Amino acid sequence: MTASFRELCTRLSDEDTAIRFLQEKGILHQQRLCTRGHAMKLTVERNGKAPRWRCRKAECKTEVSLRTGTWFEGLKLDFRTAVLFIYSWSNDYCSTKFCSKELGSTAIASAYGNNSYR
Repeated sequence: MTASFRELCTRLSDEDTAIRFLQEKGILHQQRLCTRGHAMKLTVERNGKAPRWRCRKAECKTEVSLRTGTWFEGLKLDFRTAVLFIYSWSNDYCSTKFCSKELGSTAIASAYGNNSYR
């Protein structure tokens, strides 16, 4: 059974939940290794800094954006809005007016998003 737009909005109450949802669906990495083969830890900070994978080994301390190596690389939308946009687009709810009003995107960003998902 598929969720309604309202149910999806409720389920994805914040960015952390949206990230976990995308990880469960295999769209975002659930784990990463640094270039030296060490396990990395996902860090989601509340200060507005983008989520990052970090190697905790003192000799390494490599950081990689959560978006790197996924089709989110280069997109500026937050993950929650992106999931809602994808849901809307897949259900033909994606007029620029709808996206601007319901997803908070500008008409230009909505049009860009429409083209990148085709």
